[in-house]
Amino acid sequence: MKKFIKKTFVIGILVIVFANFMKLLFPPDYHWGNEYFNNKIEYLATDKNYTKFETYFLGSSRIYRHIDPSIYDSLVNTKTGKESSSYNLGSPGTFAPQSYYLYRNFLDSDLSNNAKTVFIELSDIHPVGIKNLSADRNIYWINFKDLNFIVNSVWSNENYGKLKKAQIATTYSLTLLQKLFQFKQYRPYFFDEIETKEKPQYIKNGFYSLDDELSNTLDSTQHKELIKRKEAPISKPLNTSRETALKAFTATSAKIDQVQFSMLQEMITISEKKNIQLYFVFAPRKVSENLVSLYAQLPENNKVEVADPLKYPEMYHPEYTFDIGHLNDKGVFFFTSELVNDQMNSIGIKN
Repeated sequence: MKKFIKKTFVIGILVIVFANFMKLLFPPDYHWGNEYFNNKIEYLATDKNYTKFETYFLGSSRIYRHIDPSIYDSLVNTKTGKESSSYNLGSPGTFAPQSYYLYRNFLDSDLSNNAKTVFIELSDIHPVGIKNLSADRNIYWINFKDLNFIVNSVWSNENYGKLKKAQIATTYSLTLLQKLFQFKQYRPYFFDEIETKEKPQYIKNGFYSLDDELSNTLDSTQHKELIKRKEAPISKPLNTSRETALKAFTATSAKIDQVQFSMLQEMITISEKKNIQLYFVFAPRKVSENLVSLYAQLPENNKVEVADPLKYPEMYHPEYTFDIGHLNDKGVFFFTSELVNDQMNSIGIKN
């Protein structure tokens, strides 16, 4: 038994060494494990499509499903008299600090050379779901530096309980451990993968509402799932979400997460060095006291908010809702419009 354990340990070490040696020799694309983001980056890189856009939006589905670049551009053009061209880089499940990782790498690439304005979702750090521990999208981006940031951030965060802190530290540690053994990114080198003839419908400007997906999907399973989400009882969970948001916006005892706040400041600084105006977007439905305290400390010209239920009751109303976490097309128009209004206010343009 001891020999077996010893051999297993030695083999494990050899696999880790070989896997990471390969990564040094043949570094994969930084975005390879995030399917939606990867598809969008490949589109931007094709024929230098990125030269068409000056404004980008990054974050989770609360960005991907809620900010329509065509609406944004039309409103900005009207309010400023200047032509706007934007692209939605949002992708499902892309929260902090994964979104920070993607943005840093985006800034280091040629794709950011034409960028003037970037919006990034302001989000909490949550534990990785047990069912998703092995998912590529939760593994591809994390490294020891990111793990150190996560642990320091949540452990110093007085808004999190001990159990949640332990869950976050443990789940992200497990994803990093899996990454050390990972070879999936080299799959295309060894196997011919069937390429989709048609680009996903979200490629053109990066946005695809849930209403659009429900109307256009040819996948019967996906269609049934979307119908189920859309028809689920919504009043009670929406009220709960609204009450949570009200409590967060009126709290007086929340402590600021200094570790994450320092990261946000650093992102503002590196953006300024590239002459990019960075905004952190505070979206509705996932409001916490932690986010409210972080948002309050950010410079006025680096933030936009459409989350406060007292200012934006529509964001918690069934009429603007697709499911508990997302808006319908009417909600998308309202959210995008109010985001533009808040941005214009920050630069001194009255609505």
